[in-house]
Amino acid sequence: IQKLAQEANIVFIATDPDYEGEKIAFDIFMTIPKYKKEIKRIEYHEVTRKAIFNAIQNPRDLNISLVMSQIVRRVTDRWVGFAMSEFLQKEEEKRWLSAGRVQTPVLGWLIEREKEMKNKIGILTFKGENGISDSVKIENREEAKKISSSIKKLKGRKRKKEEDERERLDNAKIKVRYELLETSEEVINPPPPLNTPELIKEAFSKLKLSAPQTMNLAQQLFESGIITYHRTDSTHVSDVGISLAKEFISENIGENYFVGRTWGEEGAHECIRPTKVLTPDELTISAKIGTISLPEDAIKLYDIIFSRFIASQMKPVKVLKGKVKLELSWKVNGEEISISKLSDMNMKIIEDGWNKVIFLPISDIARILVEKKVFEFETKDFKFSFVSPVPPYTHGSLIEEMRK
Repeated sequence: IQKLAQEANIVFIATDPDYEGEKIAFDIFMTIPKYKKEIKRIEYHEVTRKAIFNAIQNPRDLNISLVMSQIVRRVTDRWVGFAMSEFLQKEEEKRWLSAGRVQTPVLGWLIEREKEMKNKIGILTFKGENGISDSVKIENREEAKKISSSIKKLKGRKRKKEEDERERLDNAKIKVRYELLETSEEVINPPPPLNTPELIKEAFSKLKLSAPQTMNLAQQLFESGIITYHRTDSTHVSDVGISLAKEFISENIGENYFVGRTWGEEGAHECIRPTKVLTPDELTISAKIGTISLPEDAIKLYDIIFSRFIASQMKPVKVLKGKVKLELSWKVNGEEISISKLSDMNMKIIEDGWNKVIFLPISDIARILVEKKVFEFETKDFKFSFVSPVPPYTHGSLIEEMRK
């Protein structure tokens, strides 16, 4: 960099558009020979010709406040980390132990979640007609033990004689009753476009990618000029982004489905979105014919980014919402036992909107209840078990908790 800078009269520093990027830009600035040179900071949020030329035409000086904030952050990391490490080493008498400003409270969350997971609750699951499967949770520990005991009695012990065993299995069944109590129309707005925490969460949920894998793939998409900068807490959409969405929606879905939204105030960053009207299918073809080099998972990740962004610029979906009661009942030694739960369901879609891009599921039981109001059947396929009341943290959920 120093050698190249000696040959130029103007130097543009274009590190990442964030606090860390500003500090790196400052470090580069301090190493460049400054005799008769103009050194400017430029930033862009997408690797496209238009964005880069616009950045060059609008250079600025280094933002020392951003540089100082990054320095303070690093000092805090060391100040807190060294103090905690020293305490930990003395307390445990192990000189190799260390602790960090961020890692320590996060470890505390993991320990608390582990404790929560040990407080088991009961759950009765079943499968029945039309592939319907559901469950009812019993959070009260004592009640869960009673239900567990009654289910064991209902199923009984395996019999030696084939005829007795067949009779046992025939009698071991529960009655399932769904009832639609009330309905109402509801408008569901689209989800906002993705930011970094949401991208990591979606990538884990749909692709089972870890946070480092997701960010590495997003970096490749960014460097290829396909998406905007991928390290952002913002969901804001620029005018350029809105016009891209309008073009795609008008041509491929229908102009009446477009509803432009900025999703929050403009700041230093924008949401993660496509930089051009490029569908996932078109990106797949480009990768196959060799005009762009991207792994398959990067294209799948782009599909998530593209769909979420387009959906965020579409009109709401109007659905029929229903309050549904599920009751499970059975008899043991002449005594009838039952458990139930209430839940809200999307019964049917009245008017399409963003669901044209992101699938909005309607369950099988919801479709049945729209017609029948009450649906009953018996099933022999059921199981009672004790499970954790909360799931373990994933990369995505832990990062979301840290962001909050």
